[in-house]
Amino acid sequence: MLLDFSEHSKRYPTLIIEENQGFYLIETSINVIINQMLEENNVTNKQLIDHFCECLGLKHTYPILTAHSSFIALPKFNRNKCNHSWINVAFLNHLPSLKNRKYTDFMLKENQFICLPISEKYVNNKLDDLNKLISYFNGEWLQLCQILAILFKDAQLYNGERVTIKDCLNQWSLKNKPKLDD
Repeated sequence: MLLDFSEHSKRYPTLIIEENQGFYLIETSINVIINQMLEENNVTNKQLIDHFCECLGLKHTYPILTAHSSFIALPKFNRNKCNHSWINVAFLNHLPSLKNRKYTDFMLKENQFICLPISEKYVNNKLDDLNKLISYFNGEWLQLCQILAILFKDAQLYNGERVTIKDCLNQWSLKNKPKLDD
């Protein structure tokens, strides 16, 4: 979970909650972390996700898909000052808060919860958006694979003589064998 902490600390604007590492503050902003994740991603990029979300009619803050994780945005607590906070859905265990319907409890570890002012309906809507995006992405990926299979049917990359790796290594070892002095 990436929580915007900029209103509480200028030096450490991001509070990170990880399953194994616990809670810690870092000097990097949430936006920088998100942009780094998207740059390092080898499956999708922001423009592709934006395009898919527009095709699906998703509004507002889109989910983030990377090769390793999927994030949904949590609402801003102060619309003018803070960044969106994000939660990795792989570790998302949530339930409506016993306090009232405007809060949701997120389970961090065994019997450890964090209560945030987010309705369960909001979380469920964001999860629905993410599932729509993943389904759409998978459908497009399958279509691409089918097209590539048709294009490359009976295609050969090389028509010359083929040498097995074993033969190649044997030839190399013969060439590099030390000569014995008579």
